Amino acid sequence: MLGKKQTTNAHRSRRPIGGLNESFRRNSVVISKTQRETAQRQQSVSQRQADIKRATGRRRTRFHVIMTLVAVVTVAALYRMNINTVTVASNASSRLKTEQYEAYEGAILKAYRGNTIAGQAWLLDSESFSKDLISKYPEIENISLNSSAPFSTTGHAEIRFRRPVFIWRDATKTDQFVDKNGILFSKNLDPSVSTNKLTKIEDESGVVLEAGSSVLTTGLVQFVGQLHSKVPPIYGPGTTVSKVIIPKSTREVQIQMSNQPYLIKFSSTRSLDEQVGELAQLLNFFKAEKVAPTAYVDVRVPHKAFYK
Repeated sequence: MLGKKQTTNAHRSRRPIGGLNESFRRNSVVISKTQRETAQRQQSVSQRQADIKRATGRRRTRFHVIMTLVAVVTVAALYRMNINTVTVASNASSRLKTEQYEAYEGAILKAYRGNTIAGQAWLLDSESFSKDLISKYPEIENISLNSSAPFSTTGHAEIRFRRPVFIWRDATKTDQFVDKNGILFSKNLDPSVSTNKLTKIEDESGVVLEAGSSVLTTGLVQFVGQLHSKVPPIYGPGTTVSKVIIPKSTREVQIQMSNQPYLIKFSSTRSLDEQVGELAQLLNFFKAEKVAPTAYVDVRVPHKAFYK
């Protein structure tokens, strides 16, 4: 009986003990706490790297989408800031025909594109734009171009045509016009002016000037402009200035009255009122002495008069 008990105890001693010792198996790998923490850290790092990579990819995708949208919006905005067509308004009223309107519209677009960058309305050099257009069309006194970009690609041009105050005839015997600033131009598009009533000026200097040139100084324009209102009254009702002559010396202005055969010589550097007063005294002398000049009357020198 004793032997059986010993054998039984021996068998019992070789049986695995339960509880904590059950985790220790033959040929099993035992992972320590440090190893588990290291593995967790490695897994965490790998996971973070993968998350960062995915986030970077998403950011890159968003960036490309945003840049594409910005590019599309920019191109659309640049297109909308470009003037493609032009409408013209002016003081010419009914004097401008359809083909003339079209010619001005084409010239305005050409001058516009030549004085801006990439066709952008907000980059237009307005001063150069006006100079280019006026140099080609001297009958234009000033022009402005406005647009409602980006809401509209149509530009609105406002043209002010020159108003003639004299008719100018040079050595070629060609009639042109002079405005208040002394600028020569060939087309009268101001409907408020009747060219039949304008004073004619004959240029005897022999120089043929192109349209757009300054043929008279502002002072000389003002001087000539006063002749038709201040000289005729001393010759009586119905008398008009029939001719104005600019000789080679621009210090001298000659006129001829409609009822007289002689020329009257004025100095453009002296007061016209003084010269007209001396001319009135001279006419009284002619009447009293029954003198009838046939060539000229000269009142250019102060307090002296000459006649022939």
